[in-house]
Amino acid sequence: MMLKLRKVWLKINPRWNAQINKKYYSFKWRSRNLLLLLIVVILSISISATAVTSYKIVKGLLLDSIKEQALLKTRQGEDDIDNWLAIRKTEIKTLANSVVVRSLDWPVMEPPRSS
Repeated sequence: MMLKLRKVWLKINPRWNAQINKKYYSFKWRSRNLLLLLIVVILSISISATAVTSYKIVKGLLLDSIKEQALLKTRQGEDDIDNWLAIRKTEIKTLANSVVVRSLDWPVMEPPRSS
């Protein structure tokens, strides 16, 4: 609508249709386009930078969480092994203190043969 009104106005008043005004308007439109392009580029770069930064932060947090879980499972496994070894150690001490083993008589100590 505005473009049609401008064309009608330029037909009515030809002196406004001078080359200087064309250059002014083309420069004006060019500067607006460059400004819009600059805004779009700056927004794109800032959004990309924000996305990359948040990706790296989330990645670091996830890696830390996974490391903590792995260490926790390792410690639990270590505790399980320590408990198992403690039980076996007490069993060996009990067997070593029994009269049968202290006698060092192999026919009495040997396990029964399975046939």
